Amino acid sequence: MKLIQALPLVTMAVSLYVAFFHMYMYIKKIGNRTNLSFTWVCLYMCLLALICLMNYNVSAFGDHVFWIKLFYVTFPVFPAVFIHFVYDFTEQPSRKTPWVLTGGCLLMMIMMGVFVFFSSLEKPVLIPVDMLDFSYVAFQGTKALEGMKGLVILSVYGVILHGLVLIVRFYRSGNRAARPILIGALLFFLCGLNDTLIETQVYAFVYLAEYGGLFLILGMANALINQMVKINQDMSQIKILSAIGKMATEVVHDLTAPLDAIKLAASIAKKDGNGSDTQKKYLSMIEDETKRLSDLSFDILQFVNNDGALAKQSVDLNDYIHDVFLLLQGDFIKHRIGFRYTLDYDGPVYLDPHAFKRIIINLATNARESLVNHPEGNQPPEFVLGSYKQAKHIIFTFSDNGPGISECIKPHIFEPFTTYGKTFGSGLGLAISKQIVDRHGGTISCESDKNYGTTIRVTLPAQS
Repeated sequence: MKLIQALPLVTMAVSLYVAFFHMYMYIKKIGNRTNLSFTWVCLYMCLLALICLMNYNVSAFGDHVFWIKLFYVTFPVFPAVFIHFVYDFTEQPSRKTPWVLTGGCLLMMIMMGVFVFFSSLEKPVLIPVDMLDFSYVAFQGTKALEGMKGLVILSVYGVILHGLVLIVRFYRSGNRAARPILIGALLFFLCGLNDTLIETQVYAFVYLAEYGGLFLILGMANALINQMVKINQDMSQIKILSAIGKMATEVVHDLTAPLDAIKLAASIAKKDGNGSDTQKKYLSMIEDETKRLSDLSFDILQFVNNDGALAKQSVDLNDYIHDVFLLLQGDFIKHRIGFRYTLDYDGPVYLDPHAFKRIIINLATNARESLVNHPEGNQPPEFVLGSYKQAKHIIFTFSDNGPGISECIKPHIFEPFTTYGKTFGSGLGLAISKQIVDRHGGTISCESDKNYGTTIRVTLPAQS
């Protein structure tokens, strides 16, 4: 058996095995929609390999024509199944776009069928390629038919390129599992140049059709398995956190009443004029520590019970920020830390005012606590809140000129129970802030330089 005949057989075998494996996972609820869309990609690759194999092994001219016709007509199926896989794999929010593109691919199939039918009314040209013992069938139609064929091919490659762009963005966002998909997709994309390459007598590239298909299947399978392993790990982590959260909620509820009682008793005793100054000092310590424990309990409850519906409404940003500024200003003045806000955008914004206030309080508190021990320098310690509008987003910045965040801590800054540069704290403030931002459909990021300060950037959609 020649190599050019063995390659389609290998591709067929791998495609069928992987297709049945992922279909089984989808049926058994082990996988998700990505497994189903990947199954269709594998089945198309199996069809492509079958067409190549049959075309290599038939001798009658009419049989060559049939299999080449089938290849032409079914080629637009690939971008349809590929784009569904890409949208599922990269978890794109739009569910309408891939179906619109699928409808376009169906139209391209009809157009290609028209081209093949009318151009094959005249005898197709059979080009022998002796080097590979392979015959190439070329359909020649009118200028209008050739133009329609060119339009279909360009449209097919346009859909494929759209999918590749999404994969590249997904890869650049930090998901390294997408790398084998890029390699296989690029090789398979090159296989579409076969017609041009053979006509220009670059015969060796005929092998790309089989190599490209095989690489694409293996690359997708590798990426999908890696993603599923990560999902399973995340699910295990979620189950553990859920159990911890349930236990923490029960403990916090049990602690709330006695803490409130201790705090109230200490406050009443401190107001009694009969105690000495030392007694009042210790009563103040008891009051402060019970307040800190109450705040910690509130943080734990808010972190665990984060699935409540947001009460979004249109808020005048200037008035809203001014009210929050007045609320926080006292603590900054008490610690001799500058606090100001500069709003490049001060128009309406669509958010939950109570939930977003929690974000501002968390970030302002973190900045104030890191600035308390900030060594004296050329500039006094300061915290600045800003906002500006960019395209369809409103961006909030929370900046301080404190000691910054260590490089080893920065990647984990929004994870639960991560704290740095603070004497006290639950390590939940930024995690809670990220939860609230995520529920608003926004993003939160951190930029920090050692000894030069930290900027937290919150991006929200500018909806009306």
